[in-house]
This record gives sequence, C-alpha cells and structure tokens, in this order.
Amino acid sequence: MKKSTLTLLCAIILAGLLYGCAYPVATAPAESGLPEDALTGEITGDDEELKAFKELEDGTYSVKAELSGGTGRASVESPLELSVKDGEVTARVVFSSPNYDYALVKGEKYLPVNTEGNSVFEIPAEAPVIGITADTTAMSRPHEIEYSIILDMKTIEKQS
Repeated sequence: MKKSTLTLLCAIILAGLLYGCAYPVATAPAESGLPEDALTGEITGDDEELKAFKELEDGTYSVKAELSGGTGRASVESPLELSVKDGEVTARVVFSSPNYDYALVKGEKYLPVNTEGNSVFEIPAEAPVIGITADTTAMSRPHEIEYSIILDMKTIEKQS
C-alpha cells in the first residue's frame, strides 16, 4: 500500500513539473518597465505609454530603445529616431551588426536603407513595442530571428 501511494505521489509531482515546462514564459527586460502577458509571452505597453505614443505630433523624435529576443548578443542603437507624419510613425532602427539583409514587420518585408556599415531599417511602429523578425546572414546559413524593440516613452524628446 505504501509503495503504490508513493508511486502515485511521484507521478503527480512529475506531471506537475512537466506541465510547467510546457508553458515557458519569456520575460521582458526589467528596465523596460513594460508588463508581459503571462499566457502569450507578448510584451504589452501600459496605458500611459501607449497613450503617449498615439498622441505624438508630426515631427522627429529620439527615444531610448532596447532589443529583446534572439540570443541576446544583438542590440539596436539607442536612442533611436522616430519620425511621425500624419499619425504614421516610422522607426529608424540601427542594428549592432551589418549582417541583417531584411526585416519583417506584420508580414511586410523591409530592406536595409544603407549599403555600408551596420544594417539600418525604417519600419512602421504602431505601439511602444515593435515586433520584428530580422534575417541574419552571420551564421552558416541565413536565419530569421524574432525580436521586440521596446521604446521607453518616458525618455522621448522632440528633435524637430
């Protein structure tokens, strides 16, 4: 009787551990100040950050940015430049590597806007967190890597 109870208890504990392993939760960098949805792993901006983003007037801005995802070796130049025209926001993203040959944002493909130096993309931004897939040629064969670019709206400054 004791052996079967112990076996059952071990099976229940093992099942609980395995269930927890099936649902990993990626974490947003703590300094970003943006919460993360525990079920989807999607980084979401708080209401104030999103409101500040949506209320940007036409012009050019600089804002601190952080790259999340991938292996953690890549980064983006910070602050990065945002351009706003007629309510449309474009982020000028400068990667820490020249080896990115295209980027995907919401299924649209964007090519670098430069031919020398680190890869630079001008991509649309609809919120303080920009989901982007970038293709790198730095490995033995090209790989698409998913990132989030997290904008710190508390640091935004209008340039013109």
